[in-house]
Amino acid sequence: MATAKKASTAPFTTGEPRVLKSGAVAGPIDKVDPDLYPKAKQVPDNIGNAPVLKPQGVVVHYTVSSDLDSTVDFFKKNAVDIHFLIGKDGSIVQMVPCDKQADHAGESEWGKLKYLNRYFLGIEVVCMGPVKKDKTGKFLDGYGRPYAGKPRDKLMLQNRYWDPFTKAQEKALKELIDWMLATYKFPTDNIVGHHEVAPRRKIDPGGSFSLTMDEFRALFKKTVA
Repeated sequence: MATAKKASTAPFTTGEPRVLKSGAVAGPIDKVDPDLYPKAKQVPDNIGNAPVLKPQGVVVHYTVSSDLDSTVDFFKKNAVDIHFLIGKDGSIVQMVPCDKQADHAGESEWGKLKYLNRYFLGIEVVCMGPVKKDKTGKFLDGYGRPYAGKPRDKLMLQNRYWDPFTKAQEKALKELIDWMLATYKFPTDNIVGHHEVAPRRKIDPGGSFSLTMDEFRALFKKTVA
């Protein structure tokens, strides 16, 4: 059994465990950082002196992985960054505060905006993305390993088979973007998939998402109408 950590005197940030010396749960904090999502676990990435971001939209990605913890570890060890990760169970990890740029979209454009790292937040959904059926009828993931899940056969982006987002992930994604819209007031039209803003080189989230991005955007337009 792990021993309890000593109470810290460091400033509390949303998402951290917060227990009093007595073992009782602490009450609500007086001040919450507006650029940290209250429902997320905070696992800060080393982004150095990243430029300031004033969010004008959000890009939805998938990770081409199946485990949240190992994916968080990947981002901490590599040059790419992401604001949020969503695990299979709908749990959310925030790695970069929303007022800092993250390297997630690469060469991209939407409307008159180019290189969307400078303007858009990024969300990675833990998912394998496209899967392939071999000659024996068995499915393989993008690394050529046996795929044990139930793929979605969706008529989009060359009618691929896809590792689907879970219902918990799609619910968490919707709630997270609801919070972003309420906090940063960007247009619902700026909720985009990576394949929309970098169509020559990206296919995520593609058919892993049960909705098209047009259908997803329409959910938020109904909310604000």
